Amino acid sequence: MKLTAAFTSLSIGFALDLTGYVPNQIQSLATQNSIRVLMCVIPAVGMLLAYVVYRRKYKLNDAYMKKVVSAISSPKTELTSEKTTEEES
Repeated sequence: MKLTAAFTSLSIGFALDLTGYVPNQIQSLATQNSIRVLMCVIPAVGMLLAYVVYRRKYKLNDAYMKKVVSAISSPKTELTSEKTTEEES
């Protein structure tokens, strides 16, 4: 978490420096547009990429869902016997 926060702060500072941001001043139109892109377009692209990865890699179908539900609802003794059987084979 701390590494992510540090990286995020560094990247935001770097991006603001590249846009020409000057604290406590009226910002130029180019700086304002750059900040809009940083706040709107880049997160939207990130969400789109996350959606693509989700659709391609997340494979939860009915059969797997039923298996998960049965594993959760069964008593622990059945789960341990299944693990033992799987380990033996």
